[in-house]
Amino acid sequence: MKAPTRVAVIHAFFVLFAIALVARAAKVQVVEGKQWVARGKRQHFFASALSAPRGQILDASGNTLVESREMTRVALALPEVRDTAFVIKALRRARLDAAAVHAAIDRRRRWIDLPGLYSASDVASISKLNGVHLTPVLQRVYGNSDGIKRIVGSLDVRGNALDGLELALDSILRGDSGRVSLARDNNGRALDSPDGWTEQPKPGSTVMLTINNTLQDICERELSIAVDSLKADGGDIVVMNPHTGEILALASNRSQSHSSQARR
Repeated sequence: MKAPTRVAVIHAFFVLFAIALVARAAKVQVVEGKQWVARGKRQHFFASALSAPRGQILDASGNTLVESREMTRVALALPEVRDTAFVIKALRRARLDAAAVHAAIDRRRRWIDLPGLYSASDVASISKLNGVHLTPVLQRVYGNSDGIKRIVGSLDVRGNALDGLELALDSILRGDSGRVSLARDNNGRALDSPDGWTEQPKPGSTVMLTINNTLQDICERELSIAVDSLKADGGDIVVMNPHTGEILALASNRSQSHSSQARR
């Protein structure tokens, strides 16, 4: 029997290699295809929460006492910044705190959260710069009346209710958060992609109080005048509708010395 030539052996080797390569490709694409697709999506897509706009609080006449305003938080990833001097100049032009960036660079920080919140128009000029990361946040805006502020309460920096009606009616006001899936590049920056999806948040419900804002202002002003003129430790005013029991105004005023004694 004639022994195979060297050329035949090499050809046989390449045939076997091609068969093994096709078999491996078939296994990856057919048998393991779904697993690799899922793995790729996990690497190139990330899901992020979308805050739901908190419901408004209105007075009895429909005037807005509390509302949510969409603002933007700005951060810098220094390893992604190509021209630090150019970015700092752009921050100054946009009236952002460039001094905070200088201080962070001096401390050799890689990620910088700039202080303060900014409107979309404020940061529009820097939104496309490499290394600039913008995060939308919802800021709660309250009326000017101190009495109204005490009644409606407040939120912490994370948007959690602390006291007042904000806390008592939190389940009604907070709404349901949404989610968004975005593609990202090898540096983690978001990309536009047709495969991304968005689950829109459900805004919180609007609450209308029986408080009349105009009457509330009158009561607070007159109570302050009365406490000062009588040199009283403080006073309270409650205005109610005698037929329904609805509270139309609720004012309280305590002198500084009396408040300090009460805390002690």
